[in-house]
Amino acid sequence: MKKALKILGIALLVFLGVQGGVVAYLWYELSGDRLPVVAKDLLTSVLETDVEIERASFKPFSNSFAIYGFNIKDRQQKDMLHVDTLTAEVNFWRLLRNEVIVSELNLAGATAELYQTDRKAATNYQFVVDALQFSGEKKEKKKHQSNLILDLRKVTVSRTSAKWDVLSEEPLNTPDHKQLDANHLWVHDLALEVSLQGGGRPGLFVGKLDYLKVDEHNSNTTIALKDIHFDGKKKHLRMDDVQLAYQDKRLEIQHLKADYSGESHPDSVFLDVQSILFENGIGVPERPFNPRRGAFDAKHLKLNLSLQAAAAHLSADSLAVQVHHLKGTDERSGLTLDDLHLTLYKNRTHAWVKDFVLLSGKSSVRTDEAVVTLPKYGKKKEPWSFVTGTVSIEALLQELSHAFTPALQKFTTPLYATTRLHGTPEAILMEDIIANTADRKVLLHANGKMILPKKKGEKADLYFDVSRLYAHNRMKQQILGHFIKQKKTLDFLGDLGDASFKGHLHIPYRKVYIKGEAGTHFGKLDADVLLNSETAFMTGKVAAKAFQLGEFLDNKNIGAVSVEADVKMDIASKRKSKELHRARGKIPMGHLKGKALTASYLGFTLKNIDFDIVSDAKTAKGSLGTKGKGLDVSCDFSFDDADIKHSLKVKPHVKVKVFN
Repeated sequence: MKKALKILGIALLVFLGVQGGVVAYLWYELSGDRLPVVAKDLLTSVLETDVEIERASFKPFSNSFAIYGFNIKDRQQKDMLHVDTLTAEVNFWRLLRNEVIVSELNLAGATAELYQTDRKAATNYQFVVDALQFSGEKKEKKKHQSNLILDLRKVTVSRTSAKWDVLSEEPLNTPDHKQLDANHLWVHDLALEVSLQGGGRPGLFVGKLDYLKVDEHNSNTTIALKDIHFDGKKKHLRMDDVQLAYQDKRLEIQHLKADYSGESHPDSVFLDVQSILFENGIGVPERPFNPRRGAFDAKHLKLNLSLQAAAAHLSADSLAVQVHHLKGTDERSGLTLDDLHLTLYKNRTHAWVKDFVLLSGKSSVRTDEAVVTLPKYGKKKEPWSFVTGTVSIEALLQELSHAFTPALQKFTTPLYATTRLHGTPEAILMEDIIANTADRKVLLHANGKMILPKKKGEKADLYFDVSRLYAHNRMKQQILGHFIKQKKTLDFLGDLGDASFKGHLHIPYRKVYIKGEAGTHFGKLDADVLLNSETAFMTGKVAAKAFQLGEFLDNKNIGAVSVEADVKMDIASKRKSKELHRARGKIPMGHLKGKALTASYLGFTLKNIDFDIVSDAKTAKGSLGTKGKGLDVSCDFSFDDADIKHSLKVKPHVKVKVFN
């Protein structure tokens, strides 16, 4: 035992002696002013460009070099990279063979100037990538080139900034227009720490990215990544925490798994994301609260989503994407997305969407197919366009009321609709719109058109050609009951019976133009009116032919009437009316003036009766009359309740003309 210990001790002393001799030799060879010269010669020969080094040091006991004031110029002799401190851990024994094997790299305080002269040109740093040799990679050695090999196990970058420019492209950013410009970037806070296996060879990285932080201040963009695990050999990726911020938007991704091994297809990727948080409108004032308006606001979203999807690169210009499952909710409005799945195929000219299904509670949107023609550029420019098969919609408005229309929170009747869509950047057409309840007590047949905004700030414009709109009286009252709270007003509208409409609707921003024929139990009404939310009035013309006014008023003395009238009626909401200090009463406020072409009273037929009705919301007063050759007949009347039948007061006037 003693003899074995002596042999072991002697061997250890010999080893330490040899190592000490090697350290002393390397210390001598790389001491003082020799190391900066050696490092400069090595890097200059490898990169074949001007390299400047202010000073350097060798630390043999930590197997590392430290280079200070490191500068590289590109092939155009422009400053490309400056590093305050570059530390590289090297293989101690390979130095004796004049081989520099770098296993760990640390850059602190770096500044990079990177560019392309145009999109097709090589980058100014490409020659560096081409010159570097990774462990296990065979490259033809150039004459007099020193052997510098990267066998990276860890890379750390801190206090780094970088500029990137495509010199042929005009910058998008101006003092009044700040956005992310991929052709002109300035990253002024870059930091990362990554552990590698497999020598850090491109495409074969296996390791972990502990953190990455990027801050691009021109567009107010930040990127932060933590705990990213990747395997370039098995082609797996796991991202535990990703945070992106851009202007007033924020995106946070947690627990993402990606498998791009291509086991089922050589170029396929499978994606599973447990949590996606998207928020916009951060710091942007929200719109004033309005109890009539839903909580959904596209400018202020806070979405929580989860996703399962797959993608495959079919050929040089073809891609297939299958969304197996997308689920989420908008925290601000409470709107939920229970499931979204679809299949997308794309080539150079077209994209096809197959089996699209969107589910939200008991509401759904489905279509078997949609085809998108992609835009063409060049001499013959063509915009994008799309066309769908039949789109089927089922909507339970009660579930959607909080987000869009609070007044319909008790509307428990599901609606069903089908249509076909096609459009361009200018307009979207809705063909063969059929909407109805299950019992068809509400039924709509129409075609629609949406004119899209051409520039920021403009609003969409809607047109509908209604070939048939029918609402059974009970269903009509149920719908109107969500918007009209006064029982007598509802009873008044209920007395009109079943309702129908045929004509045209034009709905620009905050306005509704109605032109067509409305049907009631007592007769038809022709309308050409404008409902203007900006002025809070309905204006236009109305007309009726053979309207059974007596039956409607439950007055047997009055027969059918045919009228033409100009109308101006208040349609302001209660809140708006208070703002305008308008008197509120039980009847609509406005002015109705026109002519009864024919009217029947006590069996007599009268013609060309002028009438004028003015209402201040508390009381409506008016007059009507006709002049004949021997007799002038007129009357004054008033009513102070929507129940005209029981509140109507009439004072007739008869003037007999005496002829000499």
